[in-house]
Amino acid sequence: MGVDHRNRFKKVAHWSLTNSQNGHVRMADLTPQEARVAAWLSSQRGAMLALVSALVNIDSGTYHKPGVDAVANRIAQFFASQAIDPVHLRNEVYGDCVRVSIGTNTNSDSVLMMGHMDTVFKVGEASRRPFKIRDGRGYGPGVADMKSGLVMNAFVMAALKATNAVPRPLTLLFTSDEEIGSPASRQIIEDTSRSKS
Repeated sequence: MGVDHRNRFKKVAHWSLTNSQNGHVRMADLTPQEARVAAWLSSQRGAMLALVSALVNIDSGTYHKPGVDAVANRIAQFFASQAIDPVHLRNEVYGDCVRVSIGTNTNSDSVLMMGHMDTVFKVGEASRRPFKIRDGRGYGPGVADMKSGLVMNAFVMAALKATNAVPRPLTLLFTSDEEIGSPASRQIIEDTSRSKS
């Protein structure tokens, strides 16, 4: 019987989220490979916050293509810095999408994780309410929906690659128009999903 990687990923993610808050998951509860991933993630806290700040401080309302493209470019820069090749999926009306993939194990199912780069906020909101941390919480337009989620996805992929812990092919898709129902991204989502099944 094979290893249930979904539960293992949940365990590592839970550990890395609760570690700095004295959570009940201990490093001793993780396999050596999981511990390497969790340790790498823990070492990246400053870089994670810097990327969240950079993304939140970009106006990326769905209809503001230059802003959504700026978020896409910043995400692509992060992946390039991790030796992961980003693919820009161009769009003339809405922002470009970004897709990245790692892992070549063809004997296992692949995993697709997604997130959207667009927000509901108008141009100027990022300068009016720039990213800040107060009482241990991050604030700013799009910080929860869903720029911090984009950063989590990006760093999980980078951690798996950096620690050589990729158990199956993993693709991340960053879309540009979710806040209005994904009219341009829908086909990209469907095509990417089909190619990973």
